[in-house]
Amino acid sequence: MTLTKSDVFAHLREREATCARVEFCGGGDEGGPTAITLYNGDDEIADLPTWADPDSAPEEAALIKALTAPIYARWGDFDGPFGAEGTLTWDAATETARLTGREETLRALDEDV
Repeated sequence: MTLTKSDVFAHLREREATCARVEFCGGGDEGGPTAITLYNGDDEIADLPTWADPDSAPEEAALIKALTAPIYARWGDFDGPFGAEGTLTWDAATETARLTGREETLRALDEDV
C-alpha cells in the first residue's frame, strides 16, 4: 500500500491531527527518523513508531513510510560524507510538507600545516 501526499493529509485529519512532525538525523552511513509526533494545535496527541511491520500493521506501516519518504528521498540511507538533522512538518490545514534543519558536507582533511 502506497499513500500519496493527499492520503497522508486525509489520515492526519482522520486522527484529528493538525500536523505531524518527523524528527530526523544522520550521516556518514547511518541515520533516519528518530521520532514521529502528531499534534492538534499545540497539543501532542500521539507518538508513532518510526517503523512498522507491513505484515502486522499494513495501514500504519504505509502511513509511516509516507510520512518519512521525503527524508529518504533527499538523503537516501544517509550513506555519504554529510550530516543532516531537522524536522519534516506535515501541515494538514495547508496541505504542505516542509523540511527544516541543517545539512553539513563533511570533507576529508589531508593538508600540511
